[in-house]
Amino acid sequence: MMIKELEMRAPRVFVAESTRPGAGKGLFAMESIASGELVTEYVGTRLVGQEARLEHEEYLKEHGLEDSYTIFVSRDCSIYGDQQAAPERGVACLINDHDCIAASDLVDLDRAVQRYIDGIVASQNVDWFVHGDRLFAKACVDIKAGEELFTSYTTAWWLDRLRRELLTRACDHVSLKWRNYTPREVDFANTDVDRIKHEWALIRKVERASLEAVRWERDAYVKKNLMSFEDRLYELDAVPDYWEEDIEYGLAGCDWCLEHQLKKHLQSET
Repeated sequence: MMIKELEMRAPRVFVAESTRPGAGKGLFAMESIASGELVTEYVGTRLVGQEARLEHEEYLKEHGLEDSYTIFVSRDCSIYGDQQAAPERGVACLINDHDCIAASDLVDLDRAVQRYIDGIVASQNVDWFVHGDRLFAKACVDIKAGEELFTSYTTAWWLDRLRRELLTRACDHVSLKWRNYTPREVDFANTDVDRIKHEWALIRKVERASLEAVRWERDAYVKKNLMSFEDRLYELDAVPDYWEEDIEYGLAGCDWCLEHQLKKHLQSET
């Protein structure tokens, strides 16, 4: 099915409670859809350029919203799926992942990552198709009427989310010395360093798993003949400097100097 055909016909999907426990709403096929056919367009706010992306992130933070619905269509352009902006058409953002990787999986993270990747082959039934600056959900297997649509958010997305959660937990145990209503120094005497070191060890575990998952996930995408793996993971061109990222997402109310103090202290304790 071509794009013009999709635009002219009635919707092929409907919204209902997801079959995945705790996933909220999901998107379901209204009719049988053959493998390779377009299902629906991913409609939302188009963000072009780094400045637009940063402004959008600031908006989400101000309103307490989570950036779970942004998909890159190129290195410079992404779309924030917004059902409120387009109530009738902006439903593609409700396509759930076939699985997740959560804090409860830290006990055996490698097994959880492998389980997730196995699910790409077994359970994912739609993939993403980029046309210019537009994004469409496309069936990657035959889908029956009434069947829920599942995609993959990728291991990178879940592991980064988990890593940020652990970082927040670590920062909750930091005590600060304030002067003139401004945090000036880490109060190590009243900071639970052992707890922070525990969280930090888990963070490093997640980072190592993320790098290993790239190879495993690439194999799964090739096996199922899905969208180019490189097209799905623009941000994996180079291994990020995680501490640089921590500066942005780290200690609430702290500046870089305080984070640097904590980093040096943890390294000296190791």
